[in-house]
Amino acid sequence: MLESDVNNMRAAFGRAAPELLATEYAREIWKMYEAGELGPESVLTGRCARDFSAPDVDAVLNQIEDERREAQARQRRREAADAA
Repeated sequence: MLESDVNNMRAAFGRAAPELLATEYAREIWKMYEAGELGPESVLTGRCARDFSAPDVDAVLNQIEDERREAQARQRRREAADAA
């Protein structure tokens, strides 16, 4: 949603200032947020390097499966505690 909103503003303001159309503020803001570096005093440049590496789908699927197993174990413990 952040990316969509920021890019919509970029498109709107870009009609008056075409140089904004080449910026990547949304990606830059998100990258800074993920790194814990985003704050009220953060200086934005509008430039952000893209990561074109392939995602590790197997690792994601393994993580999902691990979380599913843990949720099932928690549910079994709750049911056992309720039955006691």
